[in-house]
Amino acid sequence: MLTTHSKKDWGYQWRQEGQQEGVANMLERQMTRKFGSLPESVRQRLRQASAEQLEAWSLNVLDAAHLEDVFDS
Repeated sequence: MLTTHSKKDWGYQWRQEGQQEGVANMLERQMTRKFGSLPESVRQRLRQASAEQLEAWSLNVLDAAHLEDVFDS
C-alpha cells in the first residue's frame, strides 16, 4: 500500500517526466523546422537527455547554424 507521501512523490515524478518529455518534443519540432528531417540518433538523444541538457539545447537552437551546433556546450 502506498503512503500519502509516496503517492505525492510519484505524482511529482510523473509531472516532472511529463514536462521533460514535452520540452524534448518541442525542441524536436523546433530543430526539424530549422534543419529539416532529424536522424533517429538525434531524436533518441533528445528522449534520453536530462532536463538540464534540454534547457541548454533549447537555447542553443536559437543561434545554431548547423544541427551539430545545438549540442555544443
